[in-house]
Amino acid sequence: MDLLLQRELGLRATLALLESIQSGRLRVVAPTQADLARAAELLRETMEYRPRLTDAVLVATPSAWVSRALPPSTAADRHLPDATRRAWT
Repeated sequence: MDLLLQRELGLRATLALLESIQSGRLRVVAPTQADLARAAELLRETMEYRPRLTDAVLVATPSAWVSRALPPSTAADRHLPDATRRAWT
């Protein structure tokens, strides 16, 4: 996570993330075995581009992370895949 934040948003973003975790506004959710298997699949499929494990895990698991969190409000869930929205209905 730090690599992605530092590369894309800088140190302030990393510090803001840590503060959010410490305050309880965010919680850390570990990837499951299925998440890691999907990340490995993504790495194999995109090997020619030399992807990083961090990026593959982040791409492989967003819907899983969302499904382990509180359900989104109807106004905020428009960006989620249909399957993710159906999981809460």
